[in-house]
Formats: sequence, structure tokens, C-alpha cells
Amino acid sequence: MAYLGAKGEVFTLDWLKHQAGLQSDVRKALISEAKKRLKELQSRPKASSSQEPPSGLGPEYEQVKTLLQPLLQEQYGLDEQGRLGRFEWETYYENGQEVKELIHKHFCNFAAWPVREILKDSGLGEPEKFLELQGLLPGGVPLRPIPVSLTEFLDKTSSCLGKAWGVNAAIKPKKDQDLRYLLQLMARGIPMTTVHTHLGWKKENGKWVYLHAGGAIGSKAVEVEISDRLRRYSLPEAIEDKKKAVLADLSLLGLGPKKIMYSLLALVYLAPLCEPLRMAGIEPSLLTYIWGPTGTKKSTLIALLLSHSGNFDAKGLPATFRDTANSIEKLAFLAKDTLLAIDYLYPAKDSREKSRLEGVLEHLSRNQGDRTGKGRMKADTSLREGLPPRGLALCSGEVMPLTGSSLARRFSHRVQKGEIDLEKLSKAQTQKNLLSQAMRRYLEGLAPQLDALPSQFEEAFTNLGRGAIRGMLIKPRQTGQKKPTSIPH
Repeated sequence: MAYLGAKGEVFTLDWLKHQAGLQSDVRKALISEAKKRLKELQSRPKASSSQEPPSGLGPEYEQVKTLLQPLLQEQYGLDEQGRLGRFEWETYYENGQEVKELIHKHFCNFAAWPVREILKDSGLGEPEKFLELQGLLPGGVPLRPIPVSLTEFLDKTSSCLGKAWGVNAAIKPKKDQDLRYLLQLMARGIPMTTVHTHLGWKKENGKWVYLHAGGAIGSKAVEVEISDRLRRYSLPEAIEDKKKAVLADLSLLGLGPKKIMYSLLALVYLAPLCEPLRMAGIEPSLLTYIWGPTGTKKSTLIALLLSHSGNFDAKGLPATFRDTANSIEKLAFLAKDTLLAIDYLYPAKDSREKSRLEGVLEHLSRNQGDRTGKGRMKADTSLREGLPPRGLALCSGEVMPLTGSSLARRFSHRVQKGEIDLEKLSKAQTQKNLLSQAMRRYLEGLAPQLDALPSQFEEAFTNLGRGAIRGMLIKPRQTGQKKPTSIPH
């Protein structure tokens, strides 16, 4: 076609005679096709040396156009279909003259642009980095905003976008690196946001805030993104009636025996104190375990206690003993300064299943008692920090399998049939929304005190320890019992 445009048909026919022995009818057919194609090329509009974004695209493309504007000198842009790509010069001949045209070569069949860089902070080590992307298919069809791991984005751009946006968003072969480079150039100057992925206390700009699935108590600017398993841990935005909330809370003490209900309600309000107690070096290291025969309303009671932190019911507890030990360990790490429930340790008949269920309880008991996480090694042989529990755990079951040191780490209650007042339990369930309001008021009161609490707790702990020792020393002795010569350990 170039020869035809520059020299004319006679010279082109002569040139074609020497191309692989083409027959006369084939040469004429090629000439005819070349003339047709040449007319098409000549009718195409000529591009200028700088390419402006196509004017036919709708207002939904304004954001991506704005981000591409500084890159026009590097020839990056959109075509008339709204596809990202790069303009490249192509040369052809017209009427014996060399003509250069700027042709858009798209990288993919969509437009995409970065919105913000996200730091996902779990409260352990360096935050994980993500890039939030938005996109449009041809015709302005929106693709949902997605956060992609920055590590995965840099290593496997095509696969990470494909997994997120599906088969409709296609990237041309060997163009994923070009697309990644363009998106990185577009990301210059985008905002950076920290998203918290755990519950509990966090210090933001010198002020303590309490994170929950619906946001943060103490700040409306803090963003929280929590695991689906912990999504129910969402506190109300406001307190409707403080007095009603407190009375509803105190009514729980009458649901069953005092030795059970007083300690369980105390456990609920001890959980948010884990942070200041941890700072004081006296973090609680116990596992609370409620056990008894089926039908004693253990799960219903636990769900009611958890309603201090959100909307829970007996069939919607965050974890069960069917889960793996590692998954519960991760939940216990993320459920910071709150109460995590692990429900229903049943007496399995199969020996392997029984061993697995009891192994989960054993693992949980030791983790809660030691307050340490299990160290792991990454694929590159570097060490990864463990996931220590940062809240308190409340478990239920029909059997008591713990022995030895694991038994020493637990605080257990055996519940018999008839010990829980069903009428009072039903009434408490109808006003369980007031329990989370009582907890919110408690947390609002704790926040301004949190910096001062560690030293107060440390002093109180020391005084209580001394009082306990004195009590042991002056305890009345039985006849014939020798006076202790040393202070018990």
C-alpha cells in the first residue's frame, strides 16, 4: 500500500511480480484491496502532535481526564471508546508524501484511575498498603471501587484486577506492565487514608477513640473496616435514655445465680480495660468458660452479654469450636478490648473430632493465659509476628475437658437446668438494644481517663496483692497447725 501511494499502480504491479511468483489475477486483487485500504487511510482525520482527551465521552470520565491531563505530553490518554492507552506515531505515504499519524493503542478495554492509597492498620507491625481503584467499561458502565494490595498490584496487575472486576475488564496481552506504570503515574498526589481493621482503643492525634464496626467513639473522621465475622460489633450513634440503659444493664444480675451473673457482667466491663491494664503490665490472662447440659440457655445468655457491643443472637455469635484454632486466634487478635464469644463445645462421638474440638479449646486457653501469639515464618523465610489476644474470651460447652495448667488459666461456671430465669431472660432480650447504649456511655467516660488509668491500676493491683497476702497470714489456723514462717508465693 505504501508503494502504491508513492509510485502509482504501474510500478506497484511491477514490484508485485517479484513477490513470491504471484499470479496476474492475484496481483490485481491485491492492488484492488490496497486502493480500497488507502482511501480509508486518507479519509481518517489527522492527529496533532499533542492528543486531547476525546470530547465525546460523558461527565463520568471527568475524574480520569483530570488525572491524565499532566500525562498528555507523554502521549497517555483515552480513545473515543474511553479506553486507557498510549498514542504512538505511525508513518504512511499519501500522494508521494510521508505522513505521520498519531494512533491510539489501548492497553485494556476500560478506563481505570486511582482514588486513594490506603494503609490498613491492624495494630501490629507496619500497616498493609492498598491502592483503591475505580473504573468504567466502554459506554460509561461503572466498575465497582476496589482496594487492591499494593504488593499484588505491583507483581500481578492483570490477575489482581481480573479477580476484582471479572472477565468484562480485559487487559491486552503483555500490556499489564504498561497499564500498571500508567496507573502509578496517575497516582501521584492522590490522598492517603488510614483504615483500621481491628476493634478497641486507638490513639488518634493525641486522643483516645474506641473503634467498632460502625466507626469510632470519639471521632467521626476515623475509618474502620472490620472482618465479616466481627461485623456485628457495632455500637449505637447516640444514647436515647441513659437511665433506662443502666437499669436494663443491672437487671441482668437477676437472670441467674449471683456467682455467675456478677462475674459475667464484670467480664463485659473488664474487656475495654485491657488496653490500660496492658500498659500497666497487668493485662488480664484468663479464659471464661460456661458449661452445662444442653437446654440451659448458655448461648442465649452469651448473646445477651455480647449485645453490649452490638446486635447479637444465639445463632449469630462470632465463632464456634468448629472453627480452626488459627482462625479463632486471628479473631481474638482483631477483637481488641472487647469480649469474643466462642460457642458450643459439644461431646463429639468420633475420637478424631473430639480431639480436634478439645485441641481448639486448649490452644485458646493457652493463648489467653500467656497473652502471646504463635510466631510464624513467611514464604521467604522471614519471620512474621504472632497474633496475641488483645481482648477477653467467653466460651460455652457441654463438657469440661481442660486439665492441668490449662485449667488454671480458666474461670469456669457450671450452669444447671433451671438456674437461668427464663421469664427475666425473655424480658432482657426485648430491651437488649439498651445494653449497647450503656456500654457506649461507659466508653465515653473512659476515653478522657485512659492515659491516667495505667498508673492507678498498677498501684491498686499492688495494694490488693498485699492485702491478699495479709489476709492469708492472719487467717485463723486450725488446732495443731503451725504458724507459717514465710509468705506464701
